[in-house]
Amino acid sequence: MALRWFLTASAVVCIAGTSASADQHTGGVPAWNSRPGAAYTVYLNPAGFNFDGMWSSSTPGNNLGLNDLAANGTFGAADVAEINSIYAAMANQYRSFNVNVTTIDPAVAAGQAATDAQRQAYYDSQPRMMHTVIGAGNGWQGSADGLALLGVIDSVASSNGAHTNWMFSNAQNGTATVANGNYIGNISSHETGHTFGLRHQGDVTGAITTNEYGFGDDANGNGNYVATMGNASNRQRVAWRVGGAHDDVGPFIQNDVATIMSNNGMSFVDSGIGHTLATATTLPITGNTIDVSNPLHSGWVSPISSSNPQPLGVANYTTDFFKFFSDGVNPITLKLNDGNDLLSAGTADNGATFRGLLNIYDSVGTLIGTGLEDASTMFASYAGLLGSGSYYAQITSFGGHAEVTSAFNAASYYDMGGYFLTGTGFAIPAPGSVLILSVAGLFASRRRRA
Repeated sequence: MALRWFLTASAVVCIAGTSASADQHTGGVPAWNSRPGAAYTVYLNPAGFNFDGMWSSSTPGNNLGLNDLAANGTFGAADVAEINSIYAAMANQYRSFNVNVTTIDPAVAAGQAATDAQRQAYYDSQPRMMHTVIGAGNGWQGSADGLALLGVIDSVASSNGAHTNWMFSNAQNGTATVANGNYIGNISSHETGHTFGLRHQGDVTGAITTNEYGFGDDANGNGNYVATMGNASNRQRVAWRVGGAHDDVGPFIQNDVATIMSNNGMSFVDSGIGHTLATATTLPITGNTIDVSNPLHSGWVSPISSSNPQPLGVANYTTDFFKFFSDGVNPITLKLNDGNDLLSAGTADNGATFRGLLNIYDSVGTLIGTGLEDASTMFASYAGLLGSGSYYAQITSFGGHAEVTSAFNAASYYDMGGYFLTGTGFAIPAPGSVLILSVAGLFASRRRRA
């Protein structure tokens, strides 16, 4: 059997083909969609798959599903929690892009799921779709955490399995115990990044690649970063980077976000939240508390430029504005939470990539307060007693992160992705009251000009 080289999450390895055996599917997979109807789909499949395709001349064979528990017929609570964690981490990574991260098999809806061979042929026939199998593997993965082909997501494959890639839940602990879902979620983002054409982000000294997989900031801790296309672990944020990447020739500068955006059909998705004071979205309130069941309590921040996105500088990112009201009696508390709350509304999912700034403006656009970032760097809070009237909360990016490394070339990270708001003390104005206040303010303003 001929051999084939694959890009992986931990090394470039040479894998010999193995024979396939029957797959074992399980029930109990939680159903999630991060962006239904998006141009691109990444289907996360933890339930096992019998791979009959031929990445050229090698046949990886079957994958038994997450933690080899497929034979049990269903996933237990611990496994479901890890599947949720995998999904959440990847959904955070791709939140700004026109990508749906899903655990729902699109082949089923298409009526193409009678056999795994039929499913595989369907995935291969769909441009902008990847089938990501998450499981223990069948011993053929060597030391790799995952495998994917480079730059294939926009293609229509010729039934060679190019639209199936692989994540191995046991590779990082060597056992069939519960996987580290956050880690595997980041590796899933990494491998899918390869299918968008991304190479590995490395540690580069001059023109020499010291480490093919970059380790990010020198130290771990709050406010530290590592590249999604690098080591993708052991730092607080795993994020898209501009820095020295590695290919077969040598290091070159890779802008991860610009490369993803160069794919056919890719775009940043507008958050649907107003981007100016004049178009501000009214914060949804129930009683005096932000209604986290209403999707308008959340959004995402993206680079302004789709053709030349840049990571450093607040002005290089979109800004969202929310309008809210104070009764002048109850103190306002407002919290900007970094990351999505897709799993449970009002509670931060794991794997946040966004780091945000919170500013408070009065009704005429004067800055009157700023959110204090917590030591964790995972949220910013504002608290204060405001006079009766209307106000605005501005949400924008922290402005990117310059890698803190002593030995390697400069690199920088994007502060982009999802956020959500929580808080209390807000008022719901009585019908007509805002108009009366506005007219009174207008008359006062005109008298002052006279």
